[in-house]
Amino acid sequence: MSLSTLLSRRHIALGKSVLAGAAALAFIAAIHYYGQSANDPEPTATADSTQNVVESMAAQSLAARQALELAPVPDVGGNLELPSNIAAWLADGDTARARGELLQQALAAVEAEDQAELARVLALLGIVSLSESDTDEAEVYLAEALAFFYELDDDIGAANVYMQLGRLHLIERQRARRASDAYDSLLIARWKISQGQFYQAEPDLLEVVQSSMALKRYGAAASAWRTLYRGYDTVLDSYNRDNAGREAVRLHAASGQLHEAQTMLATMRSNNPDESMLAEIETEIDELYAEFENSVLKIGAARDYDLLYNQLQAQGDVVSAWRFRLQADASLAKVGSRALYRRQPDALVELYKSNSSMDRAAESLKRAKAVFSRYGMQEMVDQSNVLRERIY
Repeated sequence: MSLSTLLSRRHIALGKSVLAGAAALAFIAAIHYYGQSANDPEPTATADSTQNVVESMAAQSLAARQALELAPVPDVGGNLELPSNIAAWLADGDTARARGELLQQALAAVEAEDQAELARVLALLGIVSLSESDTDEAEVYLAEALAFFYELDDDIGAANVYMQLGRLHLIERQRARRASDAYDSLLIARWKISQGQFYQAEPDLLEVVQSSMALKRYGAAASAWRTLYRGYDTVLDSYNRDNAGREAVRLHAASGQLHEAQTMLATMRSNNPDESMLAEIETEIDELYAEFENSVLKIGAARDYDLLYNQLQAQGDVVSAWRFRLQADASLAKVGSRALYRRQPDALVELYKSNSSMDRAAESLKRAKAVFSRYGMQEMVDQSNVLRERIY
């Protein structure tokens, strides 16, 4: 693939991201230089000029990271207040308990045929999902809540949901930018290693691991650990090399990537004949993969419950349908995070998708602001403006 084609694709994916323009050019230059094979013609750029362009890219990437960390999506979005017990559980990181309690409240509202209460609880479930950046699940709950608020002619309720949808799309964009930044940092670090600069690349790779784990992009984290493994090997640091390899193996096995885990183990065996350590890792692979298979069974059960929910909803048996919905959630609560998020789109795909997130955020917040303005709710108008400032 030509350099111009790569640059074109990267620039389109970045859209209006903070990493566009010169940073994208530097990024492609780094790929081009690092990706040369023995049969490829020599790159036209000299090593010094490539070093300069990679350093420029690294500086802009750092600036992007700092901007993202210093300006998180504000936790505002209308007057949907979480009950004190739910808020406390979220503060403790117990989202499963918070979600379970709200689902029980939703079932009670269904049994009582209280659409207003059901709409409120669904909106709160969306907020709980957003608290752990699960935008897919949050969008399902918020869309359901919005439909009920419209049916009830509750303009304020609908506006509050639009505020949350605005936050949702902003979070989608932010996650995509963070994933892209981690991807850039990984490739820059690989280039540095190819130039004998492993110790300059090491902190960037460790940050890629941390960022990817936070985003539940376990494949990206495993890739960074594999790169660290090769880097430690080049500087003859066998202790950290084996630790990095072990972390990569764990991530692959826990995510169901048995072949990748075994391939990494074979690489480790070729570099370290310590059979006792290798036997421990093999046992760990078996245990983690067994946990993954068990999680897959629970995901399948949750899918079956969800099908029953949809079928009973279509038949008008709403109460029975919701009971199956609670069973689906209970099944998923037992699933390991690495199994649940084992398949994540490529970072470039995330960026392409997130370009529309900005427009959707703008539209959602515009609708919310229009309602709040009409009802003279200035505080809510101000909250919508705070979020709108984060769109681009």
